[in-house]
Amino acid sequence: MTDDINTNKNRIQTPTLIYVACILGFLNTVPTLLLWTTELAYMVGEWYKNFLLLSSLLIWISLAGIMFMRRWAVVIFSLTITVTQIILYKYNDIWSYTSLIVPVIVILAGWFYFKKMR
Repeated sequence: MTDDINTNKNRIQTPTLIYVACILGFLNTVPTLLLWTTELAYMVGEWYKNFLLLSSLLIWISLAGIMFMRRWAVVIFSLTITVTQIILYKYNDIWSYTSLIVPVIVILAGWFYFKKMR
């Protein structure tokens, strides 16, 4: 019984802001995965499909880590989003300012609670 009490005290409670930001992040990757099957992905190049899948996978892994309050996840998410946005910016037809809204919310929430994470 005392082990359960000590375990609960050692757990970090995930703030509501982190949950909301991560759910928004998960929902934000759905259109990216749907884009993978369109002709636009083929028009950009064969590498673009692999890029979409790899970046979505890294984003989902890091979002799951952020929900479990892991510091490494905030760093990986920030780096993945930065590199992804730079690559998409290189191809002006694909990038837009609106693609920054949800990732910036997640990054700000993650770095706001960074010191409370493990």
